[in-house]
Amino acid sequence: MTRDASDRAQPSQAHAFQAALEPMVSVLAVWGLVEAVAQAGVPQPRFLRTIGWSSERLQLMDEQIPLAEVMRIGELAIDATQDEALGVHWADRLDRARSRRSRTC
Repeated sequence: MTRDASDRAQPSQAHAFQAALEPMVSVLAVWGLVEAVAQAGVPQPRFLRTIGWSSERLQLMDEQIPLAEVMRIGELAIDATQDEALGVHWADRLDRARSRRSRTC
């Protein structure tokens, strides 16, 4: 391999390494957020379209998603609800989501 080719390979290897280190979060975090948004009056199907998720993906209890995506969804949730206390409502839903997972395991 020429030096030029190896130089081009390094960024993709670095990207793969960085992706492997990215913090991951349970889909239950998003489930709780979607529930909190619905409680605030935003229809769930509309919010799911906003974040680009399907209701089926929300049911994948073992799925792990990047923390950055959860943060992006959180920002969209605040925009959708205009609820300054959304974090409190989200935390309440997270407790329920943990209980839900415990019952399904």
